Amino acid sequence: RPMSSAPDLPFDRIVVFGAGAVGSVLGARLNTALPTLLIGRREHVDAVGRHGLALGGRLNETVHVPVSTELPPDLSRTLVLVTAKTTSLAEIAATLKPAMTPGASLAIACNGYSPERHILDVLGTDVPVHRILVALGAHFVEPGRVDYWGGGGVDLPQDGFGRALASLLEKAGFRTELFPDFRLALWRKLTANCVAN
Repeated sequence: RPMSSAPDLPFDRIVVFGAGAVGSVLGARLNTALPTLLIGRREHVDAVGRHGLALGGRLNETVHVPVSTELPPDLSRTLVLVTAKTTSLAEIAATLKPAMTPGASLAIACNGYSPERHILDVLGTDVPVHRILVALGAHFVEPGRVDYWGGGGVDLPQDGFGRALASLLEKAGFRTELFPDFRLALWRKLTANCVAN
C-alpha cells in the first residue's frame, strides 16, 4: 500500500552487497531515491563502470550507478543491503565486521526462515540487523546486463525501519507491503518456494 508520508530515514545512503541480478536491479532503482553503491564481482563491476548497467526485460534501459568491489571505509548512517546467497552469509559477515561502524544498519534479503543468524553469529548484536523479503523477476544475463521482469515487490516489517525503507522503495518504483507480524510474510514466502520448487 502507498506510504502516506515518508518517515525520517536512519541512513543517508545504501550499499548493496552482492550485486547479482536482484541486487543490481534493487540498487539501480534505489539510486534514484538515495545515493546507492553496488558491491559486486570484478567482471560485473568493470562492465557497469565502463558502460553502465543494461537493464533488459520490461525496462530496456541503461543506467549509471556507482559500483565497487570493496566496501567504503566508513559505513556510518549507511544501510548495507545484503542480497547474496544464504550459504555465503557467514563469509560476508566476516567481511562486513571490520567496516560496520556505529550508525550502520544491515538488512538481509535472502531466502530461508532465519538467515540473519549467520550474520548475528559473526557480528553480534551491536549492529541492527533487519530482514526483508524480495520477490522480483530478475535474471543475470552477463556482466553488465540484467533482465528484469517485475514481480511481487518487497515485504517489510511494520516498524520504523520497515516504513523508512518502504518509502524509498516506493519512490524507486517498487511495490511494498508492511507486516505487523513479519513471521506471516516469512511463512508465506517459504510456502511459495516449496510449491514452486
